[in-house]
Amino acid sequence: MKRMAPIIGALLLVSLASAPARADFSVLIWKSSKMCQIWDNAAGTSPDPAGDYVVVARTPYWNQAVDALNNMAWSHQCW
Repeated sequence: MKRMAPIIGALLLVSLASAPARADFSVLIWKSSKMCQIWDNAAGTSPDPAGDYVVVARTPYWNQAVDALNNMAWSHQCW
């Protein structure tokens, strides 16, 4: 059993390292200026404590957030 412990540990490490990286992103509209912005939620902070924004989309990947932002810009929902 002692010989198997390093092998099991190595397999566990490889399985954790091979998981795809995922971060959550939000697309915001600022109420005062109507500008849109992509916010990385990995920071763990609020974009504005006063709440001068509205979250209009939440996506797990950056490219999906960019697509959501572009769609909003094309439909003239934000500047």
